[in-house]
Amino acid sequence: MRSAVSPGAAVTSETPEGRRPAEPDDAHGRLDTTGLDEEGRAARSRTGGSSTDVDSTDEGRAWWVACHDPFGRDRSVTVLVDGGEIAVISPPGAGAVMSARQTRRLRSTLDRAARTAGSRRP
Repeated sequence: MRSAVSPGAAVTSETPEGRRPAEPDDAHGRLDTTGLDEEGRAARSRTGGSSTDVDSTDEGRAWWVACHDPFGRDRSVTVLVDGGEIAVISPPGAGAVMSARQTRRLRSTLDRAARTAGSRRP
């Protein structure tokens, strides 16, 4: 799986219910999150293997961290790595309510994304 950032397009997010447009980000990019799994796990490998928290063989990197919005609906924060760049996509409505555990998971996910992006710099 490979994430792609295209200038001038809106951000989209892949959910268990299917693709859904989200608010545009500051970079005005489109992030392809096809093939993501939930709960802060890395995306599935190209060969369709099982999903894990860290899979060093994936070309692209994508994680979801569970949270809920201010109205109590289940949502997720998406963290994507494309080359040396990291994108953090908030849930629709641009708000997330996280428990201490979910906040630690987000921190851990951002640390992994930073290490991945740092190792992919040209």
